[in-house]
Amino acid sequence: MTPGPEREGEAPGADAAPGEGAGERAVAWAAFAGFFFLIMAYYVLKPIRESLAIELGAANVPALNILSMLSLIGGNAVYTWIVGRFRPERFIPWVTWFFVACLVGFWVCFRLVALHVPLPAPGAEVGSMGVAEPVGLAVSTPSPVPGPATGSSAAAPGQAKEVTVGGVVLIASYFVWVNLFALFSVSMYWSFLNDIFTMEQGKRLYGRIGYGGLVGGLAGGLVTAALAAAVGTGNMLLVAAALLVPTIPLVAFIHRRANGEAGGDGAGGPAKTVAPAAPAAGSAVVRPWDGLVCTVSSSLLVLLALEMFCYTFASSLFSYQINALVEESLPSRDLRTVYWANLYNAINGVSLVTQFVLTWAFMRLAVPVWGLLLLPLSQIVGSVWLAGDAVLAVAGTVVVFRYATNYSLGRALRELMFTLVTREEKYQGKGFIDTLVFRAGDGLSSVVLLWGLHRFGPGGWIDALIILVMAVGAASVVALAAQFRRRSGEKSPPTS
Repeated sequence: MTPGPEREGEAPGADAAPGEGAGERAVAWAAFAGFFFLIMAYYVLKPIRESLAIELGAANVPALNILSMLSLIGGNAVYTWIVGRFRPERFIPWVTWFFVACLVGFWVCFRLVALHVPLPAPGAEVGSMGVAEPVGLAVSTPSPVPGPATGSSAAAPGQAKEVTVGGVVLIASYFVWVNLFALFSVSMYWSFLNDIFTMEQGKRLYGRIGYGGLVGGLAGGLVTAALAAAVGTGNMLLVAAALLVPTIPLVAFIHRRANGEAGGDGAGGPAKTVAPAAPAAGSAVVRPWDGLVCTVSSSLLVLLALEMFCYTFASSLFSYQINALVEESLPSRDLRTVYWANLYNAINGVSLVTQFVLTWAFMRLAVPVWGLLLLPLSQIVGSVWLAGDAVLAVAGTVVVFRYATNYSLGRALRELMFTLVTREEKYQGKGFIDTLVFRAGDGLSSVVLLWGLHRFGPGGWIDALIILVMAVGAASVVALAAQFRRRSGEKSPPTS
């Protein structure tokens, strides 16, 4: 592992900051804008992912989560090598252009690959109606229309359709890719910011920067809900690709201003290295498992990993429950795409409120991390509610509040913790937690879910398991609060 320039045990950035006044504000607003475009692009892609996953059946979504988890083993090894060899101002643009190219590639594939073939009508000879839907996602109207690729017609309304082998492969590939994109893009962006801002600056500025993601998510959901049926779900991939491009010059601007290289008032203060320099000849070799080693070597990172694992484990179980209700209630792909887009609009709308109220309030506490307790507590209450009234409206309400709290308060508080660690922990440890640990929660819960559904079928055991796991998550938050108090130099509040 390539050591950072800090002395061992010293929190990075203790003696330098992006600056004060106008310089700091410029960096913060640029970070806001970069996060806005990044999350807006994701919220264009996310409803498409959810809608396509249900094309394979809600019962098969856990298998996709397992596939995502396995893909992250290789993905995290590559990411660890990249962050250990290159500076962020170099590799972030490369990775972003790679994501843009992938989206264009998916757009081409969805226009060429048939997702469905209509099943024969009852009593008809097998194979007599073997006409494939020609363009998959490019056809986004419920009525039969000529396909632009071949001129063939789609299946008649109401006719049963079967997903083709090519459709299964393409849907699964897109599902896994979106999960990888969401985890790696957000993780590397926040690692970059955490290496710029100190803990005190994070308390002041992370709420503002977080608003960029919330507004971006709301904008992405609104754009998808408005345009998906009009231009075709597949064409929304190009919209997402275009939204990623502005993040590249914004990262470059942040890097220049944070290091005092820009003209004018600059960032002020002593220049700060934004990332570890690329290792010189003869330096330690970057190993694929360095992220794991970095995580298990720090008690703080172990607790952050446990909290993240419990959150995603329980969330994946609850996602199965809402996916089953969506599949039962909404029969068409476009209805599901619009439903998910509107649900995410609600999440981001509520997030704006919770960001203003909850994040603002908790960031002013001596130990803001106590706010993470709202995540397990809200999920426990939601699971008890759904167990008594299993309808889509209840599941959607629970998802809106829990996700809104996580996206506003949860994200800001987790990132604040990473301002207290070394540079190596910010990039390699955080990358391991945000990607592999996150998807391990999804993947392992999916293994348990598939086994449980086979053994017991759907039922209250899912709610009971969610409650148990979230109780462990709450205990990890209590331990994290103690770690934060110790590392930030805060003393325990007096007890009455």
